[in-house]
Amino acid sequence: VQLDDPSEMSMLAPQLLRQVDHDKLLVAQVGKQTSFAVISPSGKARDVLAKFQELGTVNGGGSPKIVTGNTDLAVADLIQVAEPLLRA
Repeated sequence: VQLDDPSEMSMLAPQLLRQVDHDKLLVAQVGKQTSFAVISPSGKARDVLAKFQELGTVNGGGSPKIVTGNTDLAVADLIQVAEPLLRA
């Protein structure tokens, strides 16, 4: 997604949760930071966040259904880690 302000991710994620049936990862490059939201109707969002935190410095938190945060990790790295967890 394209965002002007990282706080927009926190507003977008709950709206998306009401619209989707499957787990989703949203990522946006905002300056030098990568903002993300994990939307998981199946309750895997915190599991994905824990895997992100294993890669490096990640700030974020939330519920089992939605986590949001930011990191200096590359978008591709987040996608690579999240994809197998969200498809399982």
